[in-house]
Amino acid sequence: MLLAILLHGSTSYNSKLALIVHTEIDKVLNKPVPSRPSTVSSMIAGGLSSMYLPPLPPPVEIMPQPKKVLGSPRVTTTQPFKGKTKSIRTSLKEEIDLATALYEPPVGFKKRTSYDLHRIVEDQWRKELQQRMEEEEDERQKELVEKQNEIEKKQQEIAEKKVKKLSGALHKESDDA
Repeated sequence: MLLAILLHGSTSYNSKLALIVHTEIDKVLNKPVPSRPSTVSSMIAGGLSSMYLPPLPPPVEIMPQPKKVLGSPRVTTTQPFKGKTKSIRTSLKEEIDLATALYEPPVGFKKRTSYDLHRIVEDQWRKELQQRMEEEEDERQKELVEKQNEIEKKQQEIAEKKVKKLSGALHKESDDA
């Protein structure tokens, strides 16, 4: 049994295609094989392919539909632009002007060495500045540590004085009692 389907696909020519699909797949798939495998390797390949490969899809026959003529094609005429148009190409003089405007003379030996010297001096200055900043930071850290030590010593002295006062007051009370 054959089933004909008319498809309206968007192809490059917008043509209509009719597909004929076989609905009795068993008859199509169970066609007798014209030749039997003659070697062992072809028999193994056939067996493995029947086990691991998916079954074949039903065959589809494509039949093109006749094209319909849609009247005479319309011809559109464009009128040329009647304005002044600038040419896209540049003239020889404009090209030379552009080339000379962008030209930079090569840097001379003295200027190059001067640039190198300035770069070396700036690098050295940066290194010295970095070293000074590190030294100042170290000095600040040392001063901070010294201040903390002084504050701790003062707090210890105050604590010792309080202990002495309390111990003296306790001895007086015990003597009075």
